[in-house]
Amino acid sequence: MSRDLPEKEVQERFAAQIALGGALNNLRGRFMPDQSAIDKLLSERFGGVSLPAAYRAVAEALLVGRSRILVAPDHHLRALTWQIAAALGSRPVLVITSSAQDLAARAENVASRIGLVTCRMDSETTDTGLATLVNQFGKGRWDAALCSARHLGDPRVMEVAQALRPRLVVVEEAHCLSRHGRRFDPCFRRAVPLSRQAGCVLALSDVADRTGRSEISDALDIEGDPVMIGLDLPHLRLEVRNTPGESQREANLLELMSSRPQRAIVFTGMGVEADRITWLMEHICDLSTVNLTSADAAEFAAALRLFREGGTRVLVTSGPPTPDLAAHNERRLEVPLVVTASPPGDLETLHRQSRLATGEGARAVLLYDRNHRETLERKSLRCAPETGHLLAIHRAIDDAERASYEMLSVITGLHPDGVHLGVEMLLDADALATKGRGDRWLEAVATGPPRPESLIDVAKNALLLRQARIEKVERLLRYARSRGCRREALGRALGYEIAGEPCRCDRCAPMPMETAFRPAPRGYPVETENVKGWVLGLYPQADGYGRDAGDPGELVRRLEYDGDETALQPLAEMLASAVQRQSYLRDCELIVPIPPRDTDAPESTSILLAERLSTALAVPMVNALTSTDESAARRDPEFMEAERQYTATGWAIAHSDTIRDETVLLVDGIFDSGATVEKVAGLLRRAGAGDVRVLAAVRTVSGWRPGF
Repeated sequence: MSRDLPEKEVQERFAAQIALGGALNNLRGRFMPDQSAIDKLLSERFGGVSLPAAYRAVAEALLVGRSRILVAPDHHLRALTWQIAAALGSRPVLVITSSAQDLAARAENVASRIGLVTCRMDSETTDTGLATLVNQFGKGRWDAALCSARHLGDPRVMEVAQALRPRLVVVEEAHCLSRHGRRFDPCFRRAVPLSRQAGCVLALSDVADRTGRSEISDALDIEGDPVMIGLDLPHLRLEVRNTPGESQREANLLELMSSRPQRAIVFTGMGVEADRITWLMEHICDLSTVNLTSADAAEFAAALRLFREGGTRVLVTSGPPTPDLAAHNERRLEVPLVVTASPPGDLETLHRQSRLATGEGARAVLLYDRNHRETLERKSLRCAPETGHLLAIHRAIDDAERASYEMLSVITGLHPDGVHLGVEMLLDADALATKGRGDRWLEAVATGPPRPESLIDVAKNALLLRQARIEKVERLLRYARSRGCRREALGRALGYEIAGEPCRCDRCAPMPMETAFRPAPRGYPVETENVKGWVLGLYPQADGYGRDAGDPGELVRRLEYDGDETALQPLAEMLASAVQRQSYLRDCELIVPIPPRDTDAPESTSILLAERLSTALAVPMVNALTSTDESAARRDPEFMEAERQYTATGWAIAHSDTIRDETVLLVDGIFDSGATVEKVAGLLRRAGAGDVRVLAAVRTVSGWRPGF
C-alpha cells in the first residue's frame, strides 16, 4: 500500500481489505474429525508417542468447541493441546503471547512440528502486510497467527486480529489476566473480546492459585473446572531454612554446595546478590559458575548449553525462571539442587523455581529470614505507579513522537513493567490515544490532561493491586513458617491436589546439616570497564541490608550522617582484612583516597579510612588526587545534568612522581555507578601509575553502568 496516498484513503483501503478477509474467514467450513484422528496424527508426527489422558481430554474438548483453562508446568504439552485441535480442524487459531520475542522462530517450529502454516503478527508489519495476512487466512492458506498481547495495543493489529475471526483463541500466560496473578498485565484484557468473538478459548498457565484461576475464568467466560496437571512435587525434598542475617544465609548456601552437586541453580533477589554468590561459588566452593543476571540472549543460550554439557556447574540469576531455563525439565536433565537465596514475592514463583530441581534426591531449598517481610511488603507497595508517575509518563509521551519504556523508566524511576502499567492506566483514563505499540516502545498522543475523576479510579485500582500483592507475600511467609508438611502447605495454598506418595520434605523427613561451614569472607567483587576491586557490603538504602549494628552499611551511615567516629576503626579493620585475603589487593604498593568533590567540604570518609588502612597495612598513603573547585558549577542545574563531564574534569593529579610505576589502591567510602572510579583510574594511569585497583566500604544496588 503506497504511503504517498492521502491518509484518509489509506485507512479506507486498509479497512476494505480487512473486511474482505474477514468475510472469507466466515465462509470457511467447519470440520469435525473422528476422535481416532488424534491417534493417527500423533502416529504420523511423533512416531506414535501417546498423549497423557488429561492433555488429550483438553484437545478433544477444543475440537467440539468447549473452552478450557489448562494449568500445567510442561510448556510443550500445553502447546500440543491446541496444536492438535488446530491440525484436526479448529482453525484458524490466534495465539496471544506475553512477548513478541522469537515469534518467527516459534512459528517455524509449529509448522515443522505439527504441520500448521503459522505466521507472526506485530506492530512492525506494514498495512499492506496486515491486510494480505487477513486475506490469506480467509482463503485458508494460513492456519495460525502468533501475536504479543502488548502489540494488540496497536489499533491496526487489534483490527486485524478481530478480522481474522479465529475459531480458537489461545491465551498463553493467562495468569497475566488476574490481578492476583504472578505478573499482572492489563494488555491481556484485549484477549477478552477476541475470545468471545471466537467462542472457544484455551487459557494456559504453568501455575496459578484459586483466585487467579477464578479471575481468568470470569474474564474469558470459561465454564467448568480448570484442568490441573503435574503441579505436585513428590520427587522433591522441599526445605525452608531460617537464616537470620546475610552471613547465616551465605553459610547455609556454602553448606548446601559442599556436597558439590553435579548441577545447581541459585535464585537471588538483586543483581548485587548474584555478583556476590557467583564469587562465592567460584572462589570458596571452586565450582564453575555463570551469572545470568545481565546476560544477553546469545550469552544466555551459551551458558545453558555449557550447563547441559557439564562445563558449568552452577547458574546464578536474579530473574524469574524463563522458558529456556525451565526447558531442562522437559529434556530430563538432572539438576539435584535449586536454592532460592531470597524469597520471591509469591508462592507461584517459588513453585516455578523449586520444580527446576530434578533427578533422584533432588532438593529445592528456600533460605528465609523473618526480616524479609519488610522488604517484600515494600516491594509490593511499589508494584503500581503513583499519580506523580502517571503525570510524568503523560508529559514525556506528549513530548516524544516515539517513547521507549526504557526511557520512561529512567524519567520516572519505575521498573519498565511499572511504566507499562502506568501507560495502561492512562489509556483507561482516556488521557492517551495509541498510534502504535510494541513490547518495548509506544507511539501515542496525549488527548488532554488526565481528569481528576479518572485519577481517582486509577488510584483505587492501584490500591487493589497493592493489596493483592501484600496478600501474596503473606501467603508466602505462612508457607515459610509452616510447621506441617511442605508439600501439603504448597498444594493447599495454590489449590492443587497432593498425591499419596511419601513426602521427603524437611518437616516429614528431618535431616541434619551435613557440614558446619565457616562464614564466608565479607564482601562483594566490583568491576568497572578497566578497574576491578572489592567492597565490604551493601549500602543501607538497599532493600533489607545494612541494618545490623556491625554491618558495613550501617557503620558507613553512622560515620557519614551521624558523625560517629567510633564506626571508623571497625570499618578500617574490615577493609584491612579484605586486602589481606585478596591477592590482587595485597600487591598494591600505594594507597590513594578519593577526596571530596567540594574543596570546601570537611575531610571525607575515604581519607579517614585510607589513613587507618595505611597504618594497619604498613602501606604508604599519598593524597595524589585533588578536586578542582567545581562547587559553584555543581549548583548549576545544567552542570548537574552533565555529571559524567564533571567526573572527567573535576580531578587533578598532585605528586605525580610518587605514583609513577606504582600499583595503586584507590579507597572510597561508597561505590555507586563506578563512573568516578573509572575516570580517576584513567587519570592515574595517564600520570604514570602502573595499575589501579579499588577498595570501598559499601556499594549501592545500582552497580557499574557503562557510559553513565
